[in-house]
Amino acid sequence: MTTKLRIWRIQLFSAFSALRFLFPLAICLVPVGARADGCFVMPPFVWDKHRDINEPTQKAILVHDGRQEDLLLQVKYGGPVNDFGWLIPTPTLPTVQPASMECFYELSRYTQQIWERGYETHAGAGSFNGAASHGTPEPVKVIEIKTVGEYQIAVLSAQTAGSLQAWLGTNHFSFPRHQAEAIESYVKRQWYFVAVRIHLGDADAGASGSPKPAATSSSVRATRKQLAQGELHPLHLHFQTVRCVFPLKISSVNGRPSEVQVYVLAPEGLLEKRLWEKQRTKAGRIGRPSNQALRYAQVTGRELPCCARQLPSLRAGTWWLSKDTWTFKPAEMQDLIFEPIIPMLREELAGNAGYDAACELLQCGPVAEGVLRTALESPNANTRVATAAAIVRASNNVKLLRPAADRLNDSLPEVRLLAENAMLRLYFLGEATAGYTPRLLQMLAEEPPASRMIALEILINLGAAIPRAEVLSFFRVPEPDAVFLAYGYLRTRGLTCDEAAPLMKNASPYARSLGLNFLKQTRSTRAIELAMPLLRDRDPAVRATAQKVLQSLTAQSFPLKYPEKWERWWAANKDHFKPNEDL
Repeated sequence: MTTKLRIWRIQLFSAFSALRFLFPLAICLVPVGARADGCFVMPPFVWDKHRDINEPTQKAILVHDGRQEDLLLQVKYGGPVNDFGWLIPTPTLPTVQPASMECFYELSRYTQQIWERGYETHAGAGSFNGAASHGTPEPVKVIEIKTVGEYQIAVLSAQTAGSLQAWLGTNHFSFPRHQAEAIESYVKRQWYFVAVRIHLGDADAGASGSPKPAATSSSVRATRKQLAQGELHPLHLHFQTVRCVFPLKISSVNGRPSEVQVYVLAPEGLLEKRLWEKQRTKAGRIGRPSNQALRYAQVTGRELPCCARQLPSLRAGTWWLSKDTWTFKPAEMQDLIFEPIIPMLREELAGNAGYDAACELLQCGPVAEGVLRTALESPNANTRVATAAAIVRASNNVKLLRPAADRLNDSLPEVRLLAENAMLRLYFLGEATAGYTPRLLQMLAEEPPASRMIALEILINLGAAIPRAEVLSFFRVPEPDAVFLAYGYLRTRGLTCDEAAPLMKNASPYARSLGLNFLKQTRSTRAIELAMPLLRDRDPAVRATAQKVLQSLTAQSFPLKYPEKWERWWAANKDHFKPNEDL
């Protein structure tokens, strides 16, 4: 963590430095008549329907209010329509009704537009096959059978996995016997099951209440196409549950990867911890910007009118919306449990995922600010470092930057460095930083060069009284930005040749060239003495600059490749030569 933060800190400071020095240059270069009436033109938004609607094997909308869940579920299946079978577990007894694809269309458009198509997708397939199987039935309670749009559904409860498998076999669902574990976990928790197949016109009901599959005919072509494209109308399941859940484990029965897209709406931000960890692993985001993080938006029924019509709970209040799309291998398929994001991420701050957790918390807005401010004062070192790094790297929130900047006296050098960057960020945002003057002066005398440069930058712009010796010490620092900053400050305060002498021995060619140009303006014998050795400088550009400066100061012209001629001339004339002020 320490090494990564130091590397990042240098990069951030370089970016600030570039902006600082380019800005006045840009002012000089812009024509006087130029006005601030130009702008970047954003291309018109074009909805990529295929990515969110036709590609995912499964897509779902979960609306959870803390007591109950509405699950809109849609699948994609490319086999014969009369082979289609679908089993959906729910933690409590569900009600089932048809839903509209308009909800998925609306959320797809909305999230693509506000999040700029920030998700990757991978095609997959995952449904039950419908080949008939046989077994000895064991007790299965058929609670309800009804037709829901193009589907016929049966709501079931089972005493054992074996009895459910037998019922499925009797009713023309193909369920591999070696996959019993996938449903056993649901049976043990006393979940219910919704068994679904396509309704193909009039068909006699089976002995156990499930319809027999009808033969494929031309009348089902449209249904087949919609099902294969993932556009056959979804099912709307409503059930009681204190935890927001998506039953994914059951999909492992198919033995194939499945792409799952989930929209979650809840009164507070919800997060599936394993999805978040999977996201971090995929993006390799540890210590990097939060550009692949889960995204959140706050919405109301006004932004999502189609969803509000289908899901009445959305008509009132503000809801947190998240979206995630993943391809799961069968071995990875476990039920997705979405939990309140803030307490979950607060616990992660102290661990290896602390930086990523802090970046996620920044997306949660004012509701997470108190958690982040408290984390900056945590006795846990990793929590303080991770939180300060995220705030400085990814936030312009003054309410968070200021407490981060207040850590200037933290016991950890990493936190102090981040506090300095927070203070610099406040300065560039136009916020008051005069209260930090005593600490800035202390930094100027005690901290490493990069931190001293931050202190000098802010002190200069605050108009504070700065010890001259401290500013002159920057002439020995090989960082061009630091040299330029100190030079600019001292140049207007009577800089002398002897004070500028360290520039001629600075390791940076830029510093040596800057010193030569200062000597050219002084027109003194001392300036000639300091410039003469640089005719033999290891850098050709510095040697050329030294020649031009000496030509200006002495009115002499010797070839650059013969520095000894300059040296002999100076040895013969230095005792009586006076630079010509008119040259």
